Amino acid sequence: MKLWLGILATLVLASTSTEAALAAKGSATLRLRYEQFDTPSGNPALDQQFGGFHARLRLKGAAWHGSWSIQGTLQGAATQSLPENGAFGINPVYLAANDGDTDPGKLSLLEGYVSGHGDSWDLKLGRQSFAEGAELKTGVKYLDGVAKARLAERLIGNWDWVNVGRRYDGVRLGAKAEDSRIEAFYMQPLAGGVNYKEAHEWLDDLQLYGVTMSSVREGLFPTTLVRGSVFRYEDERPGAINATGDEVDVWTVVGSILGGSKGSDALVWVAGQFGDWGNDDHSAWAVIVEVGKRLSDVKGKPQVRVGYAQASGDDGTDGDHTSFFNVLPTNHKFYGRMDYNAFSNLRNLYAIASFTPTQSTSVRLAAHTYLLVERTDAWYGGSGAFNENVLGYAARRPASGTFRNRGIGQEVDVDITHTINGNLKTMLGGGFFRADQAADEVLTHDGDGYWGYLQVVANVN
Repeated sequence: MKLWLGILATLVLASTSTEAALAAKGSATLRLRYEQFDTPSGNPALDQQFGGFHARLRLKGAAWHGSWSIQGTLQGAATQSLPENGAFGINPVYLAANDGDTDPGKLSLLEGYVSGHGDSWDLKLGRQSFAEGAELKTGVKYLDGVAKARLAERLIGNWDWVNVGRRYDGVRLGAKAEDSRIEAFYMQPLAGGVNYKEAHEWLDDLQLYGVTMSSVREGLFPTTLVRGSVFRYEDERPGAINATGDEVDVWTVVGSILGGSKGSDALVWVAGQFGDWGNDDHSAWAVIVEVGKRLSDVKGKPQVRVGYAQASGDDGTDGDHTSFFNVLPTNHKFYGRMDYNAFSNLRNLYAIASFTPTQSTSVRLAAHTYLLVERTDAWYGGSGAFNENVLGYAARRPASGTFRNRGIGQEVDVDITHTINGNLKTMLGGGFFRADQAADEVLTHDGDGYWGYLQVVANVN
């Protein structure tokens, strides 16, 4: 029955008497954002310059008794002035997902779940967020911040930068012992992300389930977070079948080590995949290596991070599908704020710097260089399934079908966040993309792109 997990949690919340609940609370979060684009283009007839406004309100309620709690979140979201003929980027995806509506909006149940915990276990049942990669904290604030920013949502995430966001109906059951944790999960991903029309409705033929294991240890580093996961993605949606010729059934095995101290870290992340990609066998891999340092004794407490990420591509020689599958990530966090890239057939060399010039202001700068792994494969973009009709990833190829060059381009991003008080903050930022030869083979009219945004977030607790 559609929405049964979310409805279950909501009904329990509605039926819980005030006498039974020891406590209850509510909150509201309003996010307003204006974006301006000057995008690349492969067609001079399409619009490169346009702007758009996004508004999102989330109303959250929670009640709890002892170790059990019930939480629900309603979301009202709307976008105004989507371009009818946008040339590139996320805006044409918004338009297509909403049947050409340039001013879409929707009220939906974002979350509704029951959760409980004991000394050695925890359970969450219902409609919920899910950030694969952040299941266990180390107790070191700096390292936990790195895990949240650089591990969580690499392959399964909430895609909350776009206005609708992504959520899951499902169950998570965890067991804890000292500094270790194991969690089993079953998730039914929901429509959303850019899709207002069917926001947070079930994608009937898509499911995700697996196990994660995490442990905090001492060793080469003062504190080390060791993590592994195995999960299966089964997709029989029409969009997956149309894109691949049959269903997509992919197993992913992930392992990561994050080690460091209160001001430095090293991260290694590896993943392997096997299964079926339509009528082809699927096998692929990916690797990420990063090092970071915070200079706590320097004014502004600057942090510097450098890294290299590579996801396999398909060389087209043996009939197997060997492009790494990015699953259901939040790619806005990792491969450039302009969202031109997915983690497939990609090499990404990057540097990130951040500092706090004042107690209430933070600045983040990032520079990326992108290259294709295989010229016979595509330049991919996207963040995974958002409706029944498309796979969720765009495969960009030149007219010849094969790239002559590997260089995609360079991107520079900036984000400036100013906190006015505990409940109000503003963000100003943007990015510039300079196309290299491979991108120019696709974007034959204009390869370069610009983007800027202004955002305000207000919380009422």
